[in-house]
Amino acid sequence: MSDQEKPSANTLYPLKPNYKGKTKGFFAWLHHDHILEWSHNVRERTVYVQENKPNDEMKTRAEHMIAIPDELIPKYSVEALQKWKEAHHKWDEALQKREEADQKWKEARQKWKEALQKLEKADQKWDEADQKREEADQKREEARHKWDEALQKREEARHKWDEALQKREEADQKFSHNPKLRKFLKANTPYSWDETNQTLIYE
Repeated sequence: MSDQEKPSANTLYPLKPNYKGKTKGFFAWLHHDHILEWSHNVRERTVYVQENKPNDEMKTRAEHMIAIPDELIPKYSVEALQKWKEAHHKWDEALQKREEADQKWKEARQKWKEALQKLEKADQKWDEADQKREEADQKREEARHKWDEALQKREEARHKWDEALQKREEADQKFSHNPKLRKFLKANTPYSWDETNQTLIYE
């Protein structure tokens, strides 16, 4: 086959054969009822679609699932996505701290139980065991306090993550109506899109 006869590389349609385009970024119609979405790995979605979606949907999905060129992405979408990633990272960190605090609280509670058990068994060493129980109880309360603080921080981080996610989705929705994006989609897909019901029309 000569160079002129070689087929052009598939850099736009992840569901079509020999896809060589980006795997992370903005894509159209990863799901039938959503024009624009960001994916950290589009291959995960294509594998799921190929293994789980009806065969009579595949032609429409393959023609519509398309990578959005980076030059079309507006600044507000990029900024909203970045803020969402930062909020998600902070939420992960807060969750990790809460889990660490939870583990320390469990350890302190276990020690408190052990001290209490010794107290119940050792009548002759009551004062000594009671002192240890009080110390263990104090440590348990301190650990619980730290756990509560970690939980509060996790909830605050989750709230910020939710806000960032909402802003990202709003930015994506705004970008979905971008004239340049619609022009690109209409030029590169059959554009079987039901605007009223927000879903693909399967042929």
